[in-house]
Amino acid sequence: MQLELDAERWHVINDRVMGGRSRSEVRKLQPSLIFSGELSLENNGGFASARCRFQDDFDGITGFRLDVRGDGRDYQFRLRESEASGAVAWRADFPSDGSRQVIDLPLEAFRPVIRGRRVSSAGELRPSSIRLLGFMLADRQSGPFTLEVHSIEPLRQNDGPA
Repeated sequence: MQLELDAERWHVINDRVMGGRSRSEVRKLQPSLIFSGELSLENNGGFASARCRFQDDFDGITGFRLDVRGDGRDYQFRLRESEASGAVAWRADFPSDGSRQVIDLPLEAFRPVIRGRRVSSAGELRPSSIRLLGFMLADRQSGPFTLEVHSIEPLRQNDGPA
């Protein structure tokens, strides 16, 4: 079951919340979702992100399958239980190479972070509590970026789409 990729539901959060100058947007370019912008390292900046609230039931999933085309940069796929700024985000990194890629990210690949710093006391990731999914670019390289998202699919025990 692919998740609905409606650009209107995605919310951009960039380093501007901390004084940085990065910018990004999410738009629909049929049939894909496009996350793009420009990463700036000025004013201690360095991240651009977009996330979306989902009402889907992720209980029992084993990971996520991404069908994406990146620009050669390293991105993060993030899971969150809460929108609170100090809440834990579960992050899995994935490289892009300019071609269309199908990337499986098992739940074991996700690491808990708060504001980019690893959190050892976060406990276990609980799939049934996932409410937000998102992408982040924070590769310490200024310049333009584009990530085409063709689909996001939760995976179940049999390693197939949920």
